[in-house]
Amino acid sequence: MQDLIPLYSSEGELCDRIGLKRLDRLARLDLVKVVRSRNGKPRRAVLLRRPGDPKPCRLTDYVGTRYSYLEHLDNGHLAWGLKSLGKGDDLRPIFLQVVLDCATPAA
Repeated sequence: MQDLIPLYSSEGELCDRIGLKRLDRLARLDLVKVVRSRNGKPRRAVLLRRPGDPKPCRLTDYVGTRYSYLEHLDNGHLAWGLKSLGKGDDLRPIFLQVVLDCATPAA
């Protein structure tokens, strides 16, 4: 059986497993970066990003802004710190708007 090499997208997701003939063709066209072992055998291929490709997605695109972070204390320990969002009176209109946006009218 023919050895199949994993082909990954530029974001690192496994797209397909391809044969050596197809890998050579993609490498000649400069569409992939081939990762080889010490003895020269191809281990995997990664598709290269082209100018017209969309921007890659990051985890923060889905999760949103992080309001907690690791803070280095003076004694060398790490502790979770929280970003300040403002005083209570400043946040009340924002909180009420979120509640109103999420509420559904009773049928």
